[in-house]
Amino acid sequence: MKQKLKIYFDTSVPSNFYDTYPAEQVAFTRLFWNEVLARFKSYISPVTI
Repeated sequence: MKQKLKIYFDTSVPSNFYDTYPAEQVAFTRLFWNEVLARFKSYISPVTI
């Protein structure tokens, strides 16, 4: 079984999902969250939450 790469998020990454940036940037962020992120094992700190 191939092991997933690990990725760590800081506070700015989750907030970009709901931000009001230009439509193209929002679409890219949502694409990342909905399709690309599944390839990684993600982590976030309790402070970020």
